[in-house]
Amino acid sequence: MQDDPPPPRAAPPLATPFAAPYPPPPQSGGGDAVGAAQVEASARSAKRLAAWSVGLTLLGVLCCGGGSVAILKFLGVAVNEQENKLRGAERRARMRQETEALLQTLADGLRASGDELPEALPEAAPRDPWVTAIRYKRGATDATLTSAGPDRKFGTRDDITLRVEPPK
Repeated sequence: MQDDPPPPRAAPPLATPFAAPYPPPPQSGGGDAVGAAQVEASARSAKRLAAWSVGLTLLGVLCCGGGSVAILKFLGVAVNEQENKLRGAERRARMRQETEALLQTLADGLRASGDELPEALPEAAPRDPWVTAIRYKRGATDATLTSAGPDRKFGTRDDITLRVEPPK
């Protein structure tokens, strides 16, 4: 008796002509919209992949008979890999949102600390979700808080920076 095939599950895009490309991450701010757009694009591509999976399964059953088990196993692996990519995209979007919220909380605390921004953070630098210390740099009129982002390297395009205005 053949194993029953698992139901098709949603998965993010494969590197195929029908997969939507991801937009590049922004330099600073706007992570909510980009993360949501990436997850939405992944979900759309997952639906397309599921439709292709069903179509190929039916084709395999009709044309190949016994060979359909191999096709089903291959499709099951591809769907699982794509589900993992979707979870990764959702996790990255969530971590970016957490980092932006952390930077905003720090900025609010710095503004509330007195009449002007401090020279340095009052305590040990907090760490972002990627376990990298947040950088604080005070300028002549304002300051910046920077997270190194997912690659854990400062000065790259995935850094998350928040400009802190002095208290009024």
